[in-house]
Amino acid sequence: MARVLTLTQNAAAIPQAEWLRMTVVSGCALALILAKTALPF
Repeated sequence: MARVLTLTQNAAAIPQAEWLRMTVVSGCALALILAKTALPF
């Protein structure tokens, strides 16, 4: 529980550009995973 609080506090300190970068990176990773499971090869 304390870890979640620390993460929330850290998240508040993260600049907008960093959030955007993280979102793009995780979005790409998610898309790759979905494509991998959907495609037969």
